[in-house]
Formats: sequence, structure tokens, C-alpha cells
Amino acid sequence: MPFFTHHITNPYLYNPAFAGYDAHPVLYLTYRQQWLGIEGAPSSANLSFHTPTGNANPLSIGADLTHDRLGIFQTSAFRATAAYLVPLSAEKEHYIRFGLSAGIGLDGYDLSSVNSSDDAIFQAAQNAGAYLRGRFGLQYHHSGFNLGLSVPELFSPPSFIDPTSTGGISQFDRAIVSLNYKFTLGARVFLEPTLLYHYATQSEPQAEALALLRIGSSFWVGGGYQQQAGIASLIGFQTKSFKFGYHYGLGGNDLAPNSFGTHEVQLALVLGKKRATMRRKPRLTTKKDSEAIPEAVIEAQRKKEKEKKKADKKRPEPTPSRKQVQPVDNQNTVNPPTSTGTESTKTQRQQKIETKTSVKQPNVASQPNQKEPADLENITFEEIDNSSSGTVTLGKEKPQEPRFAKAKRKQSNHPLEMEEGVYLIAGTFSQRPNAEKLARQLSSKGYTASVGYNSDKKYFYTSIMKSDNADNIRSRIHQIRKDPQFSKAWILVIE
Repeated sequence: MPFFTHHITNPYLYNPAFAGYDAHPVLYLTYRQQWLGIEGAPSSANLSFHTPTGNANPLSIGADLTHDRLGIFQTSAFRATAAYLVPLSAEKEHYIRFGLSAGIGLDGYDLSSVNSSDDAIFQAAQNAGAYLRGRFGLQYHHSGFNLGLSVPELFSPPSFIDPTSTGGISQFDRAIVSLNYKFTLGARVFLEPTLLYHYATQSEPQAEALALLRIGSSFWVGGGYQQQAGIASLIGFQTKSFKFGYHYGLGGNDLAPNSFGTHEVQLALVLGKKRATMRRKPRLTTKKDSEAIPEAVIEAQRKKEKEKKKADKKRPEPTPSRKQVQPVDNQNTVNPPTSTGTESTKTQRQQKIETKTSVKQPNVASQPNQKEPADLENITFEEIDNSSSGTVTLGKEKPQEPRFAKAKRKQSNHPLEMEEGVYLIAGTFSQRPNAEKLARQLSSKGYTASVGYNSDKKYFYTSIMKSDNADNIRSRIHQIRKDPQFSKAWILVIE
């Protein structure tokens, strides 16, 4: 089998279950030259493509072409892959994926420099035909943890020594197990260690321990130790549509001191937008409630709301009497005028919201330097920047339908730059400390709140939910807005 180090960035090299793992259509080219400068040293090349099929489909597909050369021996293989994802919960980050690859292989020898015209075995090697190649893989994923199990060779090639041998099932002569976890060290700083063990019945096992330090999604550096290959070092970077990775190894063999080391290069092209593997059910998780809202309950509430709206339209509006109407004497009136019908209901509702949220109304006129966001009607909480009291004001009256706002995702070095996706926004701020303050307030009440920044709008956003599909959040936001804290929640789409 070819030996690659960049399985840490493209695990599909060894395990077909990782097809579609990048969530984008990606084309990878990986080339490895071991012991550069020594004639006949191993060299390997792999061209692979894999992608989710999209449209909330759990199926991913892929294909790879591999060519490996060791001395006079060379082998080539082409395989097509199908992988299927099975969710284990309503969350996106917990699932099992199965993958199966099948194709053809061709082994051969370069005997051009050998006088072997009378040797039957050499002739059989030169005239070898194609045979079946296949592999099977399993991936278990939960949050930042990945466990992979792969059978990289389901079939064995025909024997050159035994003319009657045509190959067959390899009886699981090889197996590869991998463990990987992504630790969050700080704002957009991650440590990603990987352990890999390669078992083979006809050769010595191989073990690896590698780790990458990632700075956002733009740069990584790492290293580790590979049994029988020595110390490994890695470095790479990524743009929106291109990836580059380089590995240098010192060797690990008696031939290594006589060579210029081992070199491996990986190039990748992202060929399309992010594709959802399957339709998710985003939820607002609290410490008291760890289960998603049942769909049946939400559907029943929708029907009830529709019936109530129809009844309100048929009901005539009451005519206010003279006693009910009170004039407003001046701007310092403590109690607002009362009215009937819809206006009275809105006034009572707004008073309840103000009571429950216990917010303090600042004197906006005394803060002329306040920076107002462009889309005020989309904002749930607006904290006044440069305010020493840390007060919070509410936005405008809740609209009938939640507003959608769109923003572009720009490439930047900001540690809180928001990824592509759909967010349920609780607050918008021009100053980061204010956004973090709201996030702490919501977290203290049991909500999963996070702070992000968008370079397009140049605002900090406090969000309480994220999904890959806008329809998912739209279907839940009416239920969420019944909580007075999120009565003005709105939706931000980062493209």
C-alpha cells in the first residue's frame, strides 16, 4: 500500500467513509517521494475527489486514482466510492458514516533492463492483467471527535508464482484504525492530534502520532513521529478555494542519511459551495431542557395560531368610548394613554417584556456618539456602545414575521469571523465587549450563546442558534420568539 502523511488533512486517502467530510466538493492531489536522491526509492501519487450530493441527502460520493512505485515494482488502482451518513441525534455533530469503494487494480514490473526472456515468472509478471480492488470504512463522529476503522484491501491480487491463482478475498489481511480530536485553545486556535495504527499480516505494523496547530481555517503547522519513517513535520495554508500542504520527513531507515529526506506535497481545489449532508433540526438548548421541541407540538401550535388569526379577522373592532380615551398633556406623562383592542394588547405585551427582561432605558439624547446599526428592526437587543452603566434597550415593536438579513463572508484574520451558515441573532453591537456581555447574560440563564463578527457589516453578533438551512430556523423561530427574551429575534444568513 502507498504510504501518505497527509491523511491528517484528507482522511479519505485511507478510509472511504470520509468521503464528503469536507462538506464541499474537493479535488485533492497528493504526491510523496521517499528518500529523495536514492534510485528505486518509493514514490506515490494519489488523485481523489469526493463530495456530499447535497439537497439534504445523506449520500456522499467520491473516486480516487493511485499510482505507487517501489524499485522495479509498480501498481495502479482506480476506485469509486459511496458513503452514507446515519445521524445519531438531532444535532449535526453526532453521526456514523459508512463507506465502500470498488474498482480495478493492475500490478506490474519494469523489467526493461533485465534479460528475462526465458524466465516464466518474469513473463507472467509482465503480462499480468487487472484484478478487483475494494475497501470498506467506518467513521464515528461526535463534536470534535473522530474514530475511523478501515479495511483498505478487500481483495488480494493474483499470484505470479502460481498460474492458477486469480486472487480473491484478502481475509482482512490489513486494517487501519485512526483517532482524531479537535481541541479549542482560544479564539480560532485549535489543536488537532491524530493517532493511526496500520495492521498487516504480511508485514510489520505501523503506528503514527501527529498533531496540527490550526490558526482559524487559514494556516496550520504540525509534526509528529511515524514508526519506520521517523520524525515528520507539516505546514500548510488555505484560501477560500485552494489548499496547500507540505510534509518533510527525516527518514527512519538506514538509507535516510544518504538521501535528501522525504517530501510530500498536497494540493486541493474547492470546486463548489458547502452542501448539507441532510436536513437538520436546530434547537435552542438550555441547561433545563436538553431535548429538541417535538415536530408534532410545533405543528399543532401553528394550526392553533392560524385559527386564532382567522377568528380575529372576523371579529369586529370595538369602538372606544369617550371615558376610555385620555389626552396626553405633555411629554412627561408617566402613564401612557389607554386604548382598546389591538393597541391595548400591544401596550400590555410591551410592558410585560420590559418587566421580565428588567432592562434600563438610557437617555439616548445624552449619547450623541452612539453608533446605530443599519437594520434596527432586525435587532433584538441593542446595547449602547461607550456606556459606563452597561444598560440595554429594546428595539422596535416585534414584526409579524421575522426579518432575514444577508451578509457576505469575507476572508479576514479576525479571530471571531463568522462562518457560512444561518444564525438566530439575539443582539447586534459595534463593540465586542457589549456583545460578550449579552452572551454571558444569556449563558447564565442556560442558553448556548456565542459571539461572532462579520467583516461585511462590521458588527459583532450574539447568536443563540446556527444551522445550514434557513428553512429549519424559520420553522422554529416563532416558537422561540414566544420567550420575551427573544421576542424580537431575527435571522442572519452569512453567504
